[in-house]
Amino acid sequence: MEKYIQFYKDGKRTLFYQSSRGCPHRCTYCYNRVFNSGRWRARKADRILEELAELKERYSLEAVFIWDDNFFIDHERAMKVIAGIKELGLKCLLHGADVETLARMSDADLDFLEAAGVEGLAMGIESASERVRRDILKKGGSLDLVRAQLARFKGRGIDLTCFFILGFPSETRAEMEKTIAFAMEVMSMGPNFHMERFFNFTPYPGTELYAELEKRGTSFPARLEDWGNYHWDYSRLQESDPATADFLERVATAGNFLDRVKDPFIKVNWLVGAMIALYRPIAWARLRTGILRPMPELWVRRAFQRLTRPLK
Repeated sequence: MEKYIQFYKDGKRTLFYQSSRGCPHRCTYCYNRVFNSGRWRARKADRILEELAELKERYSLEAVFIWDDNFFIDHERAMKVIAGIKELGLKCLLHGADVETLARMSDADLDFLEAAGVEGLAMGIESASERVRRDILKKGGSLDLVRAQLARFKGRGIDLTCFFILGFPSETRAEMEKTIAFAMEVMSMGPNFHMERFFNFTPYPGTELYAELEKRGTSFPARLEDWGNYHWDYSRLQESDPATADFLERVATAGNFLDRVKDPFIKVNWLVGAMIALYRPIAWARLRTGILRPMPELWVRRAFQRLTRPLK
């Protein structure tokens, strides 16, 4: 089990834990509509807390990272789990919150999460284009609702990590740039706002967007091994449009360094940390101004990838 223990921030011994699976929402890009048939299945709060108590005792845990698809679907259950985690003396991190569910939570609920020791929460925003959110992703909640929920976390002791995806089918360059600008706006709201990186869209087999792309003639790998060539930082879907593919790769390269907190579970040595800190203002300047050429850092990344690519 020691191989699975993660060390959060100042060294808190942490385990990833799944308390529920699935999500009832109908987002066209999400694997849940296929993999979980749109169903939300959850373990009972009492059983979760019994198991966490045992895990804490056995492995000297100090924190738990609940990695659910959508943790707050059952509000009463969620709050009972959080209260129990507090009683166990564990810190808590939460993956899996959507804008509409957060909107149904009161400010008192957020106060409770903060007081209970919830140190981090992840939320998928995906796009800052109303058209992309509504017509392509079929994602609930307007951008105004997103902004309203973000504002509720200003000044709180909860780190809010937001996720953004670029390169959706029919998404325009202007819409991508709008999402980039919004992500940077979010990170400027305070030290507790974070964005890991910009992800390039890759459709999950069986999803609505995947089926739509197949109808348009997009070809996908026939073998599992070939899916390994799809990465977050390069859009294979845009290879027929080299200018867009190049733009997305450059944005991904710079966007990977926007956040001062790269990963709270990974420690980097002082030299790497210093290099990242020196490059961060350049990354911000590039994405604010749109000046992505010349980009020697992209050449360095590509060279590093070639050197580290496994031999076949």
